[in-house]
Amino acid sequence: MQLTGNEITGLISNEWLGKGIDLADGQSLEKFLYVFDTKFQKTFQKEGLKVPFQHRDTQRVAIMTLLTDYTETKFTESPKGTLVQVATGEGKSLIVAGVAITFTLSRLPSADKNKKRNKVDVITSNKILTYRDSHY
Repeated sequence: MQLTGNEITGLISNEWLGKGIDLADGQSLEKFLYVFDTKFQKTFQKEGLKVPFQHRDTQRVAIMTLLTDYTETKFTESPKGTLVQVATGEGKSLIVAGVAITFTLSRLPSADKNKKRNKVDVITSNKILTYRDSHY
């Protein structure tokens, strides 16, 4: 997939902030992952990294698994959770960020009827990662 800067801006400002990301649509999720990759590349290039940033396949698969499993079980009589096991150093923080951003921008109804967007709380017990990730 290849999107221009204008197409990415249009997706974010017109479609996602306006209508939200359709979690049930695989093409919408694919576009989100592409934009997520692209924006992180630009962020880390500004930080001065010499090696181009790219999400690992493990991260992409975990994000897609969590999002698609959620939409498939959300509206059933007995919704089930999904557990993703990711090895040390495989980028759990980026997986959590991707899922949180997607849920925030999704078309899922907000618990607060006065708010247009969903609220996502991310909880961790690791102080080191909390400090590190809060600076990006």
